[in-house]
Amino acid sequence: MNITVEKFPDCKAAIRVEVPRERVESQRTAITKFYHKGASIPGFRPGKAPAAMIVRRYAKQIEQELRDRLTAEGYQAGSKQEGLEILAPLDVKDPQFTEEGTFTFTVEVIVAPTFELPELKGIPIKLPKLSITEENLDQAILNLRERQANYPAVEGRALQLGDVAVIDYNAFIDGKPVRELAPSAPERLQESVDYWIMVKEPNFLPGFSDALVGLEAGGTRQVVLTLAADFPVKEIAGMDVTYEVTLKEVREQELPLIDDEFARSTRLADEASQLREAVRSTLERELTQKMEQSKREQLLQYLNDQIVFPVPQELLGQATQQRARELVQANQERGVPEEEILQNREQIIGAAHHQAEFDMKVRFILQKIAQKEQVAATSDEMQRELMSHAMRTKATRAQIQKLLKSQETIDRLRENVITRKTVELLLAQAVIEEVEAEAEAEAEAPAV
Repeated sequence: MNITVEKFPDCKAAIRVEVPRERVESQRTAITKFYHKGASIPGFRPGKAPAAMIVRRYAKQIEQELRDRLTAEGYQAGSKQEGLEILAPLDVKDPQFTEEGTFTFTVEVIVAPTFELPELKGIPIKLPKLSITEENLDQAILNLRERQANYPAVEGRALQLGDVAVIDYNAFIDGKPVRELAPSAPERLQESVDYWIMVKEPNFLPGFSDALVGLEAGGTRQVVLTLAADFPVKEIAGMDVTYEVTLKEVREQELPLIDDEFARSTRLADEASQLREAVRSTLERELTQKMEQSKREQLLQYLNDQIVFPVPQELLGQATQQRARELVQANQERGVPEEEILQNREQIIGAAHHQAEFDMKVRFILQKIAQKEQVAATSDEMQRELMSHAMRTKATRAQIQKLLKSQETIDRLRENVITRKTVELLLAQAVIEEVEAEAEAEAEAPAV
């Protein structure tokens, strides 16, 4: 075959193929024999009809199958000859039989981007010097207690710091409701009824909680706040907003005692005397996981920043759509109203595009590194990955058997294993520097 390839800068290529007359005729003969053998022609036993009659009767089918076979054959030969890593075919153009008996066509394809890898040993990673302090433990235990707190109504006194206020409020700017000036703003910025808020700073908007202190149930107050210049809702950023607030109830926080019953309710310890060390172990495990995640994120960001190349736009468009659907679904599961999702459509698409491009680029980089370093997945690793996947998805035995027969699923699981091993290889060769934390990390409550 006569094959030429033209590569384009946007991860595309055109493979032009000329199939010689001899190959065209041999394939035509083979296809005709196939039809001759199985054709059912009145008056003739199968396989006994004249060849000329078969050609006339099935001319269109023979011609189409001949085109398909020659195109597939030429496409594969062109890919192999030029060493192209084809990601997807786009279009077949100008397929035709010439007067000389040859068959020519051009197939446009998406190819993997080409790029050079930098030095991979010694990738710099910075981790803050963090440890679990007694203050972290106190805060974590307080968080656990607050999850089980009671909030009885209090009468006969004004609102204090640490109380819970049950309020109604409406927001205005220059006398106009915020919902008219910024309909895309979250509803809780515009107005709310029976809204519970812990009176402590910072909470809701800076200055809002402090301004409510001293108010009594049934009372009203105007709270004027200046929004930051970089406030997320651009229509009202930097403006003065007036909240007309009515305090409906004052509720006091009652925390549970730290006793054996409370310890068991957290599912971290059986006795109160064991709770603090159980919380410490949980926070230390979470801190380790956080540091490992930080290392991985820094590594991938470094690769993305250091290696510059374009990604296939057609595939990026598909990935962006998929990522946008996932973001919309996540918002819906969080209870975000449909109208709010529609109002933020551009931001969602922008975030989806950014993440899809990052993910696709890093995937190409890690695949190339894995090839260079000859990273592979062993049968034991594949077995563990399959079982882990089955546990995450709660697959039945029948579904597991189906997974084993799906080459697409097996390939995806193999890529997961290879990607993870490649990242581990790079992290083992990285230079990790401990730096002073900019601010003391607040300990979060352990999962219960």
